[in-house]
Amino acid sequence: MRQFSGPRMFPLIGNTWYLVKPEDRLTNLTNAYRSYGSRVAFSAGHLKGLLLVHPDDVGKILSSREMNKSSLYDLIFKDWLGSSIFYAKGKKYFEMRKTLSPAFEFKQIYTFERYFNEQAKNLVNILKQHETDGQVTEIRWLFALCAYDIILQYVTGKSMGFLKRGDSTYAAAVHNELKLVFKRGWQPWLWPNWTWRISPLGREENANRKLLQSFMNQIFEDRKAEMTSAGFNLHDKLNFLDLLIGEQLRGVHEITDDYIREETSGAIFAGHDTVASTLTFTTFLMASNPDEQAKLHQELDEVFGEDRERDVESSDRPKLKYLECCIKEAMRLYPPAPFLIRAPEPGFKLDENTTIPEGVEVMLSGWVTQRLPEFFPDPDEFRPSRFFPENCIGRHPYCYFPFSAGPRNCMAQKIALANVKTILAHIFRNFTVELVSPVETVIPVGELVMFPKNGLQIKLRSR
Repeated sequence: MRQFSGPRMFPLIGNTWYLVKPEDRLTNLTNAYRSYGSRVAFSAGHLKGLLLVHPDDVGKILSSREMNKSSLYDLIFKDWLGSSIFYAKGKKYFEMRKTLSPAFEFKQIYTFERYFNEQAKNLVNILKQHETDGQVTEIRWLFALCAYDIILQYVTGKSMGFLKRGDSTYAAAVHNELKLVFKRGWQPWLWPNWTWRISPLGREENANRKLLQSFMNQIFEDRKAEMTSAGFNLHDKLNFLDLLIGEQLRGVHEITDDYIREETSGAIFAGHDTVASTLTFTTFLMASNPDEQAKLHQELDEVFGEDRERDVESSDRPKLKYLECCIKEAMRLYPPAPFLIRAPEPGFKLDENTTIPEGVEVMLSGWVTQRLPEFFPDPDEFRPSRFFPENCIGRHPYCYFPFSAGPRNCMAQKIALANVKTILAHIFRNFTVELVSPVETVIPVGELVMFPKNGLQIKLRSR
C-alpha cells in the first residue's frame, strides 16, 4: 500500500476518522480525491482499502467476474439478511442470480405497473389534501411509504397500505437498521461480535432486527400456507416471494424457509430505499430549477393533455424522454448508493504497473466519479440535457454507474426506473413543486443509501 497515499492513519482506527461523520463523509471523499489523487488509501482495523475514482479503474472493477462484495457486507448484514444474494460471492452469486432473475425481467412491468399507478395516485391525493390544508409537506417519508407499498406488493403480492394509513413503523425500522449496521461498519472496535452485542448500538440493532424479522415471518408463513393449500402452479405468476416458495415446493433443497425470508427482506430493502432516494432528490432538483420543471410540465402536457388522472401506461413511458433525463441527472448528482465496496482476487491488476495488494479491498463512489469535470463540465449544476442521446456519444461507459454495472449490476434497474417515472409523472402532472425557502439546500448523508439529513420540505400548487 505504500505506493498509495491518503489521509493520516492511526493504530486500530486507521483513517476512518476522516469518514466517520455521515453528513461530512461525501464531502471528505471528494476532498480526499482532490488531495491524494484518483487512488486513495484507507484503512480500518485489519482492513485496508483503496478508493478508486477514475472511470478506467472503475470499469476494470465493475466489469470483472472475479470481484466479490467486501467482507464488510458480511459483517454488517449477516444477522439481518443471512445468505441473501445481496452480498453472495463467486459462483454462488451467479447461481442465485439465475434463479431470481425471472422475477425482475422487464416484462414483469406489464403485470405489476398497476401497483405503480395505484400508489402514485394515493400519494397525489395525500398531497392535494396537504395543499388544501395549506400544509408544508415533508415529502421524503411519503416517498418512502409509497415505495414500500409498491415493492411489498411487487415482491410479496400483499397490499400493505402503509401510505394511506401513514404507518411508517416498518419503513422507520428498515431505515434505522441501515443506519445502525452502517455505523458499525465505520467503527472497527464494534466489529467483533462480542463488543457489538454488548454495545448500546448493538442492543438497539438487535431489538430493531427482531421487529423486521417478525414482520417478514408473518408474510412468508401466510403466503406459504396459501400456496400449499391452493395447489400452486409456479407458472401462475412470478412475484418474488411466490417464485422462491414455488422453487422450494418443487424440491429445491437449497431453498430453506430462512433463505426465503432473508432473500425477500433483501429485495424489499434494495427495492424501496433506492427508489425513495431517487424520488426525493429528483423532486428537490426540479423544485430548485423552475425552468427545468417548466420543460417537464410541457412534456407531460404533450403526452397526457389536460388529463391529470389516467394511468401512466407502458406506451407512455418511452415518450417521457425529458423526465428520464431529469431522473438520470438527479442520480448523477445524488447516486442512491454512494459507495460500492469490492474484494478483488489476489493479483488483480489495475494497469501494467499497478497490482492491488492482496487483502486490499476497493471502494467506488458515484458521488465522486460522477462529478468529475472532465466527463461532466460544471459538474455541480443540474443539467438534464447531459443525457440527451447526442450528448452521451463518446462518454466514458464507467463515468456514470448509479445502478452499478457489469455482471453484478442491479437486476431490477429497468423496473426501478419505470417505477420512478410513473410516480413523478403523476406528481408533476398535478403540481408545480416549490421549496419552502428559495435558498433551501439539502445535506446529503453518505450512508449505504443516500438521503437528505433533514428530509425535504416542499410546497405544492395545483396545475
